[in-house]
Amino acid sequence: MPPMKKHVLLLLLFTFSFSVSSFTQVFNVTKGHIVLTNGDTLRGMLKDRTNIGREVAIQVAGESDFTNYTIDQVRSVFYDDGYYFTPVPSENRFLLCLAEGPMSLYKYQDYYLVQKKGGKPVKLERLYPSEAKDRELKEDNRYKGLLKALLADCAKAQKKVDEVPFNDRRLTDLVESYNHCIDPTQRSKTYRTSSKIRIRKGVRAGVAFNKSRYNDRDDGTINSRRTVDLSPSTTFTGGIWANFSYREKISIQTELLYMRKAGTYSGKISGIYDIAYDFDQSWLQVPFCLHLTLPLTKFRPFLYAGPQIGFALKSKGSINFLNYVTVVEPRTFDLGYRGGAGLEFRFNAKNSVFLEYIYESTYVANKITSPNGNTKNFTHHVSARFAF
Repeated sequence: MPPMKKHVLLLLLFTFSFSVSSFTQVFNVTKGHIVLTNGDTLRGMLKDRTNIGREVAIQVAGESDFTNYTIDQVRSVFYDDGYYFTPVPSENRFLLCLAEGPMSLYKYQDYYLVQKKGGKPVKLERLYPSEAKDRELKEDNRYKGLLKALLADCAKAQKKVDEVPFNDRRLTDLVESYNHCIDPTQRSKTYRTSSKIRIRKGVRAGVAFNKSRYNDRDDGTINSRRTVDLSPSTTFTGGIWANFSYREKISIQTELLYMRKAGTYSGKISGIYDIAYDFDQSWLQVPFCLHLTLPLTKFRPFLYAGPQIGFALKSKGSINFLNYVTVVEPRTFDLGYRGGAGLEFRFNAKNSVFLEYIYESTYVANKITSPNGNTKNFTHHVSARFAF
C-alpha cells in the first residue's frame, strides 16, 4: 500500500474514533449505584472512577444529565465491575475500599489507610530507594512496624506481617485474617475486582471489496512497466468470532472468516509483452487482533489491528503469456495484516451489534512470470457483527 494511502487510512480511523468519543462526552462511564446517607439507593451510569474525588457523578436511569453528590451525601459507591468506594473524612475524599470489618483497608494512589472501628485511620506508605535521601536504603519496611502495632491484639495475624508485601492482595488477606481473629462469627467483607477472562462470541456478515496488484519484480515499487492492477471484485464475507477480555477496554479477538478473492488482467506488461492472467481463490482466514474499546455508554467506538493467517479452500489460476497458456498454482497458505474501526451498539452485557470497517493486505499468489513475482491483495470490508 502506498505511504500516502496508509497515512490517509490512519487519519480516517483516528478521526472517526475521536469524533465519536467527543460526541459521547469523552469520559468513560460504568454501570453502578450509590447509597446516600439517608438510605436511598440510586442506580445508573457512574463517571470513570479515576476521576472520583470529593464528588461522584451519576446519571440515574431515565435521566439525561449527570448529578454530582459529595462525600457528605453519600455512604458508598459501587461500580458493577467490582470497585467499591467509601467517603473517608480524614482524607476529604472517596477512597477505594478493599476490606471492611473490625479493621478496614482503603487505598489511594500509592498508599493505604488502615482503620479500626472507632479509631483513627493509620497511613501505610512506602519509600522506594530511588526516592530516598539515604541511597543505602534498600527496602522501606516501616509499614510492617505500624501493622504489628495495629495487630497486637491478634498474635496469629501479627505473625504474618513480616511475610506481607506492599500490595493490594496480600494486605487485604492480612486484614481479612485479623477480622476473622477478632470476630470469627462475622465474615469480613472484602472487595476484590474480578480477575476472570470474559469471553464474548458471535457471528459476522458483510461485503468485501477486493483489489489485487500484480508485480513481477517483488521489489515493492509501483512501476507502470512492471506492475499492473487486476480487475476488482465484490464478494460476501462471513464467519464466527470470539473475543477474550480481562477488562472492557483491551481484548484479543480471533475469527474464522470465509472470503473469496479473484481478479483478472489482460494487456501488456513491461510495456512490451501481452499477458492475460486470472486467479480465483476461496479463503478461510484466521486473524488475531488487539482491540481497544472506549466503554462510554451503549455506543462504544473501537479500534483494532493485528496479523492474520489464511488457508485456501479453493485455489486456481492461469496465465497466457505470448499465447502460451499455463495453469498456475496460487498460494494455499498466507500471512497478512488487518486493521479496523467501528461502533458497538450494546443492548445489555451479553448482546450487541457492531458496525465496522476493515482493511487488510495479503499476498494471494506468487511466481507467475518470474521467480520473485507476486500478486498482492487489498481488501476493504463493510460488515456487521452480532454478539449473543
